[in-house]
Amino acid sequence: MDKKIEKKLRALFRRKRVLNLEKIMEVVDQRSTRTAFRCLKQLDYISSYTHTRSYYTLKEIAVFNQEGFWHYGEIGFSVYGSLKDILVHLINTSDSGRTHSELEQLQKCRAHNALRELVKDEKLQRKNVDSVYVYTAAELEQSKAQLTHRSQFSRTPSEHTVIDILLAAIMVSQTIGTIKIAAVMQKLRERRSSITESEIAWTFHKYGLEKKTPGSMP
Repeated sequence: MDKKIEKKLRALFRRKRVLNLEKIMEVVDQRSTRTAFRCLKQLDYISSYTHTRSYYTLKEIAVFNQEGFWHYGEIGFSVYGSLKDILVHLINTSDSGRTHSELEQLQKCRAHNALRELVKDEKLQRKNVDSVYVYTAAELEQSKAQLTHRSQFSRTPSEHTVIDILLAAIMVSQTIGTIKIAAVMQKLRERRSSITESEIAWTFHKYGLEKKTPGSMP
């Protein structure tokens, strides 16, 4: 790569931190995308796992947290690579599998389609536990162990917990007009609550919350 272009591109990354291909092409004088990616490779780049991998940064810029994630606004990067690679890693290294909401809390993006494809390709398993889908490792014995571990913590929520969930659901319905498990879980997390997704799902099932409109809450 031309040293001038390398210097210019590295300086732009350091200033902007994250770039899309359009900005990179401007620096490499609108040469081919192959040239652009050759330049990126020499700078030791990584692609975002969000936004269909359309954003780029340098390894020297990203500051990953303990879980291996770095976010620049809504753009996410991970030491584990693509979204599917991340999902497989997070689920395989979990003692009790992961629900979609649990995964969403870690990676800060929705992953329904990727999870569905991984299950279809037999790289993960999916089980219904207390009305919530739990994703586990593809290997049968590990999957059984994960579900056994999760069942040890599964319980019918206390009356106090149910009240907290219903109050959070009311707040969510007044804010966004719909009542979803993920939104209620997020609201409870903001209040540093330890209520689990299984407890929320139990309450939703008990009171039929997803079928209710804001004006018909119990």
